[in-house]
Amino acid sequence: MLLIHQLVQEYLPQRRRQTAKGWWNFNGVCCHHRGHNPDTRSRGNALLTPDGQVVVNCYNCGFKTVYRGSDIGTNFENWLSWLGVPRAKIQEADRKSTRLNSSHVKRSR
Repeated sequence: MLLIHQLVQEYLPQRRRQTAKGWWNFNGVCCHHRGHNPDTRSRGNALLTPDGQVVVNCYNCGFKTVYRGSDIGTNFENWLSWLGVPRAKIQEADRKSTRLNSSHVKRSR
């Protein structure tokens, strides 16, 4: 789970700030991919929770996605690629997180 956190933190835009509640604000990377004008007012948001989740939303174009600690969904994968994460790193992180979760399920039974 923390692997995804590290990946997101590594590729978040340099021009960003963190709010008191832990949200990262930055220019949304999803807007022009969804047919909207590029965000210039830092309306893209990401929250990295202590339990391994990553919540993403954009107040410019309305994009939303969540990584819940298991598989990387299509929307979250798209968002990671829009951040600039190479496809190979996304696939590797997905394999590792899926493997970690399946071994955790087997141990807990």
